[in-house]
Amino acid sequence: MKIMRIMITYVYNLIPMQVGGLPCPYKDEALAHFGGDKMKPSTRYSLRPVIHLAGGNDTDHLRSSCEDDDFQGISRLLRSHNFFESLKIIFGEKTVHKRMVADNVIHDH
Repeated sequence: MKIMRIMITYVYNLIPMQVGGLPCPYKDEALAHFGGDKMKPSTRYSLRPVIHLAGGNDTDHLRSSCEDDDFQGISRLLRSHNFFESLKIIFGEKTVHKRMVADNVIHDH
């Protein structure tokens, strides 16, 4: 449950497109369009039909120099699951996103 709370915090910080940071014209224009309300673009994102596709065998332990493992999960498959679950917790039934896992598929660059 601790990981899910961390993940929800991560998604809240990722999706709302934080004010400030590096210049990003798309983000800045979107925030200006919504009067600076960071949740409005996030809510619109949750209402768009998006399919999150993950590989069922994409379970390699991802190692990084920051806390990605704590925030997101140790593999792409787990990160996909955690991200999708956090969307459901944040947006509830309003989200029309779907998550699909392709059996026997690994990550290939």
